[in-house]
Amino acid sequence: MDELVADAVRNGSNGCDGGSGCLCPVIVGLSLDLSPKGVVQAQDWYLYLAFPELDSMGRCSYGRRVQTPLTKFGTRLAAAFWSSKSNRSPDADTDTDTDICFVSDASSGIGTHILTEFFQRYSHPHESNSPSNLVIQEPAWMTTFAYLVQIKTFETHDTAAEILYGLCRLQLSTSLEQASWQTLPSSTTTKTITAPPKNYGTTILTLPGQSSTATLLPLLRQVFPNDKFLFCHDTCLNAVSRGIELHTTATDATNATSIGSSTSMPRTISATVPIALLRTVADYETLLATLPAHHAAVLEAWMTSVDSFLGRTGVHTNGYSISVGTLVRNLSTATPTDGAADPPLSDDDADLVRMIRYVTSPPVAQPTAARNAARELLADVTGDVGRSGALALGELRAIEKIALAHDGIRTDGRKRFV
Repeated sequence: MDELVADAVRNGSNGCDGGSGCLCPVIVGLSLDLSPKGVVQAQDWYLYLAFPELDSMGRCSYGRRVQTPLTKFGTRLAAAFWSSKSNRSPDADTDTDTDICFVSDASSGIGTHILTEFFQRYSHPHESNSPSNLVIQEPAWMTTFAYLVQIKTFETHDTAAEILYGLCRLQLSTSLEQASWQTLPSSTTTKTITAPPKNYGTTILTLPGQSSTATLLPLLRQVFPNDKFLFCHDTCLNAVSRGIELHTTATDATNATSIGSSTSMPRTISATVPIALLRTVADYETLLATLPAHHAAVLEAWMTSVDSFLGRTGVHTNGYSISVGTLVRNLSTATPTDGAADPPLSDDDADLVRMIRYVTSPPVAQPTAARNAARELLADVTGDVGRSGALALGELRAIEKIALAHDGIRTDGRKRFV
């Protein structure tokens, strides 16, 4: 166990000698141990890891795969990362060599989709000496972890937070290391990998859908107090309509062909299957029972995410929120042509620029350039924004009525959610 933790934490920081433990492992997933147990023995949850290896052609394979007890390994992994953190400079603002921004969603995935597309492209600025941003998209294991927290798998809240910290740090290390492979010669092998280049600005980690926000956000804020949190939301009817469409048009998501393609959670699940219970609305189950099952599921997932955000507004100063409407309205004005004077920033423009400055590190210096770049980069994804499932007027009114039963949504002065 200690050797496995050492392999995960070391992640090639001192170079490789060709051994199987010198590259950081990929988190494949979490699963219940289904081996036969005695009557009094409880089944355990396990973490599955796969260690990458590069052959002489630079191709990646995963020859070494490991199954390890989740709680025991997770707590030891967190302790090892915390130990490495204690050896860092006391002036360091974050735990790692890159800032982290956790993006949570209450828009049935469209907000995360837009921001992911934007920051993946925006991570390659025109200035060659500018740091890049790295995007980690909706790790599937985080959905399972949120479920385990809800069913009280871990003895205490602090134990769950500790394990989540260790796994997030492992996810970050793996992603940074693998991103560095793209800049290496095609003849790179495991034996020639050295420390990843430390030229990343911000790592954007998108939580796996609105279903997991209520469970994961409090834990992440506890163990990553110095990092950033971005909340992207849409109105109730837009988000629920979009989630219903995801549910009705879902395709088979089980045909992943590689470890890499199977480690992100499909939005057909993360936006439509509620994990946490909403405990701040009286008789909530009775209200949901008036809706079709898949309508109720999407609405509950959306409301638990919004409830988590509203419950913490004003308590934490390291959060930022932006609406899908702001992102879309920002695209309505054409980008100025070369040589044309920049128009004044609208309120939506200013919101978008503030969001970019908040997330990126170092912050964007030129607001008009950032605004224009955002329009160009986001234009390709706007076709997905306006689509929503066809709901009858009566269905829309029933959904909105239930949303307004939440005090925070009903009394929100900015009318962000209805």
